[in-house]
Amino acid sequence: MSNNQRFFIFAAALALGLAFAPAWAKIVDSIALVVDQDAMTQGELQEAIQSYFASQQSKMAPPGTAEYDAAKKQVEEAFIREVLLAEEADREKIDLQEGEVDREVDNQVQSMKKNFATDQEFNDSLKAEGITLDDLKQDIRDKMTRRIKAAHMMRQKQMDLPSSVVVTDEEARKYYDQHPNNYDRVRFSIILLRVSPQATAGEVKQVETQARSLLKQVKEGANFAALAKKYSEDPGSAADGGDIGTVSRGEIGDAKLAEGVFALPAPGTGLVRATDGIYVVKVVSRGKADFDSAAADIKIFLKKQMQDNAVNTWIDSLKNDAYIVEDGKVISSKEFLSAAASTDTVAPVNNAPATMTAEDEKLFNTKNQGYPSLPTGGSWLPYFGVTGFLPDATDLTQYYGADTSQGLPFGLTGFGGMDYALDPTWQVGVMGEVLRKFSQSVTASGQVEQWNSTAVGASLGLKLLIPLDESTNFTLNASGGIYTLLDSSVTISVLNGTGTSLSATDLGGQLGAGLEFILDGQKSSALDLGLDYRFLTFTPVTSSNPGFKASPLTNSGGASGSGAIDFSGFQVRLGVKFFISPDNSGGGGGGSSGGGGQASKN
Repeated sequence: MSNNQRFFIFAAALALGLAFAPAWAKIVDSIALVVDQDAMTQGELQEAIQSYFASQQSKMAPPGTAEYDAAKKQVEEAFIREVLLAEEADREKIDLQEGEVDREVDNQVQSMKKNFATDQEFNDSLKAEGITLDDLKQDIRDKMTRRIKAAHMMRQKQMDLPSSVVVTDEEARKYYDQHPNNYDRVRFSIILLRVSPQATAGEVKQVETQARSLLKQVKEGANFAALAKKYSEDPGSAADGGDIGTVSRGEIGDAKLAEGVFALPAPGTGLVRATDGIYVVKVVSRGKADFDSAAADIKIFLKKQMQDNAVNTWIDSLKNDAYIVEDGKVISSKEFLSAAASTDTVAPVNNAPATMTAEDEKLFNTKNQGYPSLPTGGSWLPYFGVTGFLPDATDLTQYYGADTSQGLPFGLTGFGGMDYALDPTWQVGVMGEVLRKFSQSVTASGQVEQWNSTAVGASLGLKLLIPLDESTNFTLNASGGIYTLLDSSVTISVLNGTGTSLSATDLGGQLGAGLEFILDGQKSSALDLGLDYRFLTFTPVTSSNPGFKASPLTNSGGASGSGAIDFSGFQVRLGVKFFISPDNSGGGGGGSSGGGGQASKN
C-alpha cells in the first residue's frame, strides 16, 4: 500500500468523522484550520481526531500529549491535502459521475441513523439541535464532494505519471541488501480476541484469562484450527482455521503483531498483545526470502515509490502556493509540512505518521505570524487623523419666529489615540478628540447670530476585528468618555459683536462598523472605511452673560426650555492605520487616519 493510498484511506475516515460532526456546530465553533477558501472548525477537528484514534483501534489520548498532537497533525495534514487536491480538480475541470455524491450522502445518513432506535428518534435529535434533515445532508454533501474530487484528482495525477520508470537489478539488489529484515518470512496462524481501546483494566484481564486458557488447550494438543473457527474475532482468517499463510515481516499490518510473531520460536506457540487485542499465535515455520524470489516485488515497490515521490513533490508545490491558517495563525506550508514520507521501508502500511521534526517545530514556533489582515497580539497601534462631519442642527424657528433662516453647521474632528491588541482580534484603547462645529448662521428680524461650538473629550474604546480574507477585516467598535464644551459662543452682529460664551460637560460615545483593507505586502498599514453613530448632546448649557437674550440653546429659558448643543449623528470614517508589532518591527513608528466626510440625520 503506497503513502498516497494510505492517505486516502485515512482521508475517508476523516471525511466520515467530519460528516458525523454536527452541522450546527459551525454556528458557534471557532475556526481551527483555514486552507484557501475552506475551513475546519474546532468541533470538526475534535470529531476527526476521535475518528483517527478509532481507526487505529486505540484509546483517544488526552490533549497535550505527544500522541494527541501527532494525531492532530495527521488530521490537519489530511484536510490540507484534501482541500488542495479538490481545488486542483476544479481547475482541471474533472467531472464527477452522475449520482456519485448523492450515493455517498445517502450512505452517510443511513450510517448515522443506525445510532438511533427509530427514524423518529433520529429526526427528533435533529429537531432538538435546531437543524433539518436537508441542512444535515447539505453539510455532508459539501464534505463528500470535496473528498471525491480529491480522490479523482489523485487518481488522474497517478495515471499521468510516466510509466517508463525502470528499476534495474542493481538497484533492487542494493535495496535487498540494505533491508534484510524486510524479507524475513513466517508461516503462522492466529486466534484474535479483541480488546476495545476503551476497555477497563478488569475487561482486559478477562480477555487475557480467556487467551491463556486457549493457549493452554493448544499446548495440550487441542486442534488449533477448530479453536480459531470457534473463538477468533478475525473473520478473514477464522474461516481458514486461523491460517495466515507465509508472509514477510513487512506484510503484517500491525507492527506490534509482527514483532511478537517473529519473537516466538519456530515452531512454537504463545500470546502476543497487539493494537487491536490479544493473539494466540502458532508459528509453523520461519525463513528468509532469497533475492530471486523477492526481486519482482522490490522492483514494483521501488517503482511505486518513485511515482509516489513525484506525486508528493507536486502536492508540496500546491501547499507552497496555498494560504493556510491554523488557530488564527498563518503558517508556512514548507515549515508546517516539511516532514517527508519515509523512503527507507518496504512496507508503507507500517510507516509511522509523519510529524514535525524538532527543528520544524522550533521554526514553526518562532516564525509564525498573525492572520495577515490582523495585527500581532500584544502590539501597540498609535493613530491620529481628521474626520469631516455634518451634525444635527437644532431648529431655532420656534424661538426666533417663522422668518428665521439658519445655515447648516459643518465641522471637523481631530483625533489621536493608542490601541492595544489583546490578541489578533480584540483591541482596547484610549482616544482624544477635538470637535469643531463651524459658524451656524441664524438670521431673524434683521439680526444675525453666529453660533460656533468646540468640544474636547477623552474616551475608552473596544474593537473587534473579524478577518474576511488575507487582506480584509470587518470591524466593530464602541467607545465612551467625557466631553467638555470649549470656546463655544454666540455672537450678535447688530449689537456690535455682543455675545456670550457657552459651557457644558457631558458623557458621550459612538458605535460603528467598517472594513480595513491591508495596503502593503508587509501588512503594516490599512485603509479604514466605516460608518459610525456619535452620541453627544450637551445639556444644560450655561451662558457666561446673564444679560444675554434668552435662547433655546442656553439655559436661560426660551420656547424650547432647557437648552442643548448637539453633536450627535452619523459619520463616515475614512482613514489610514499603521500596525506596530511588540518588537517594533513590521511597521512604522506611528499611525494616521486621513480625513473623511460625515453626515447625520435624526
